[in-house]
Amino acid sequence: MKVKDRNGGNTRKYQLEMTVVSDHLHVSSGRSRFEQEAAISDSDVEALLRTGSLPEGIHASREFAKFMQTSQGLVIPGGTVKGLVRSRLELLVDCACYSSLAVRPSRTVSRVYQSLFKPQRKPFEKFLGDREMCFVCDLMGNMGLASRVSFTDLTFESGRVNLVTEMRSTYETVEKGSKFVGSFTIRNYDDADLGAILFALGIGRGNGVVLMGRFKFSDPSWGRVKFSIPDVDSGKYLKAFLDAHKGHVRAIGEVTEKR
Repeated sequence: MKVKDRNGGNTRKYQLEMTVVSDHLHVSSGRSRFEQEAAISDSDVEALLRTGSLPEGIHASREFAKFMQTSQGLVIPGGTVKGLVRSRLELLVDCACYSSLAVRPSRTVSRVYQSLFKPQRKPFEKFLGDREMCFVCDLMGNMGLASRVSFTDLTFESGRVNLVTEMRSTYETVEKGSKFVGSFTIRNYDDADLGAILFALGIGRGNGVVLMGRFKFSDPSWGRVKFSIPDVDSGKYLKAFLDAHKGHVRAIGEVTEKR
C-alpha cells in the first residue's frame, strides 16, 4: 500500500478505558522498598533467632517491584499500549511485516507465547520514500516514518492496590476490577484503520481478553485486561478492517489455563 500523509485527513481523539479482569496485574517500574513500622515483642525476637524470620504480619522492611507510576499516580504507559497494539497486529495479520524474531530467534521468548501466537518470520520492509509497505508500518510508523496513532498514559481511576508475593518476590499490583482511563489520537484514518486498533485491543472479538504485564503467559490469574472505547460502533469498524484484509487475519484464543 502507498504511504498515507502524516498530517492531513481525518483526525480524531478517542477515549480508551481498560479494566483488569484477572486477580492481579503488574506493570513494573523497578525495585523499591516498603517500610512498615511495627512493634516487635520479646517473643518475636525469640522467633527470629529460632527460625531466622519474623512471625507473619511483622515486617521491618522489604523489597518489592513497584507498579509503573508518574506524578499522576499509577499508570499504564502509552508506549506499552501502543506496543501491544503493534505486536498483535504484526503477529495476527499475515500481510504485515514482522521482523522481531530476526535472523537468530531470541532464546528468551516464552514457550507459551510461541505456542499461543505461532510467530513466523516475514520479509522486513524499510521505508524508502514512496515505496509500498505493510499497513501496520503505515499506521503505527517505523524507524523512518512517523506513526499516525498516539496513546496517552492510562491513569488509575478506581480499584484496589495490593502487595502480592509470587515466585518468592513481592509485587505491587492492581486487583481485579481496577480501571484505567486515557485516550488515543489517530490521524488521516479510514474505517479499516480504526478497526485495526479495535481488533488489536480485543474490542468486539470473542471474550475480549488481552494479555499484559508480569506472569501473563504462565499464570491466568495475572495479566488479563479488557479494553473499551465508549460510544463507538465496534462492529462497523471491525467489519471494515476484516474486509480490507480478508483471508489474512488469524484468530487465536488467549491462555486460559496454566501451562
